[in-house]
Amino acid sequence: MHIGIAVVMGLPFFSGIMASADAVLVSSATWLTIQRWLYGVWNDRFRTKKPSLKISEKIEINEKSAKKVSSNA
Repeated sequence: MHIGIAVVMGLPFFSGIMASADAVLVSSATWLTIQRWLYGVWNDRFRTKKPSLKISEKIEINEKSAKKVSSNA
């Protein structure tokens, strides 16, 4: 809404001030939800490395490779 006011009515400073004033009225839970959502979007689009394995997954991989080595010997 405030972006529309800034563009259509040509009132960018008024729009910015009002958007800032409205942001004060948003609850902390809503800000945390927005933060989590943005973090998820950022990771989906810009993540360059693969996520690290959990410790249990690393143990399973090590056990499988150890079994292969012992069966080959």
